[in-house]
Amino acid sequence: FRLRDGDSGIDAIRAVQSIKPEVTAALITGDTAPDRIRDAQAAGVPLLYKPVSIDALLDLLQPLSRAA
Repeated sequence: FRLRDGDSGIDAIRAVQSIKPEVTAALITGDTAPDRIRDAQAAGVPLLYKPVSIDALLDLLQPLSRAA
């Protein structure tokens, strides 16, 4: 969620999707601060918490990929 130099995963997702709007994305974080959760919800970005199993990741991304 939080990247180097004050950037965020939401910023990174928006940058990629500005070039390739069909890209499916989710945030994976260990940060459980309520304001971060609200930011992800407001951005409409799915959120998973570390540690993430491959099954949980696939369960999240497969339906999103089909919808795109």
